[in-house]
Amino acid sequence: MQKESYESFLHYHGIKLKNEEVKDLASLVKALSDQSSKKDIFNQFYVGYLIPQIGKEFDLLRFGKESIINIELKKTSTPAKIQKQLKRNKYYLSFIEKKIHNYCFQSDTGELFYLSDTDELKNADFSYLIKLLEDQKIENISNIDILFNPSNYLVSPFNSTEKFIKNEYFLTKQQETVKVEILNTIENETTASFISVTGSAGTGKTLLTYDIAKKLRLDGKKPLIIHCGILNDGQHNLKNEHGWDITSDLLPTCTTNLN
Repeated sequence: MQKESYESFLHYHGIKLKNEEVKDLASLVKALSDQSSKKDIFNQFYVGYLIPQIGKEFDLLRFGKESIINIELKKTSTPAKIQKQLKRNKYYLSFIEKKIHNYCFQSDTGELFYLSDTDELKNADFSYLIKLLEDQKIENISNIDILFNPSNYLVSPFNSTEKFIKNEYFLTKQQETVKVEILNTIENETTASFISVTGSAGTGKTLLTYDIAKKLRLDGKKPLIIHCGILNDGQHNLKNEHGWDITSDLLPTCTTNLN
């Protein structure tokens, strides 16, 4: 395709692919083509799909009536990073309630990895992935956005306190970036610092703030959360059941004699 036609094609379908990702994708296609002559195994993939409002991206998704095949593309990475991403993908896809096959293709080595049912990262055989693609009965979905309800992923420290305590949630990439910046500031500053977290409603400011406080607690520090308002049930739970230091009444009440 000519460059202008190619870019128009991507724009029309809402696909965001960097040139390096196209090269990784081409390497995967070649690796699969070397072992299979069936061209239909390359059909019906969603490329670069983003969950609305969450910003979670999947490189390759293929939906079947009983299963979902996810393939992440990496030029180079480490087993720990690959495992972390595939576990994250499994979490986001689990709400669809279908069998999930999570793979990662690393183009610089030509290796294929998969996440086991026990969340272990293992080397995979291309022939098995090809068999999954051949046997998968495609489910035609007019709009896959309806499969992903953003409210499923917005875990609240207050309304989902036990999930929060058990780390049954993930931060978005943007939240993780902000978290690292704030923790580095806290760690490296020798004087008092004031940090403001801003964002529109539903973007996860509260979760991010409480996640940072949880990390500080795990590091042996003693963060104090001052809540401007009456404490809710979740905050009382964190305070009474888990030992968090949360208050809404830090300052003493002052009375003035006007006579």
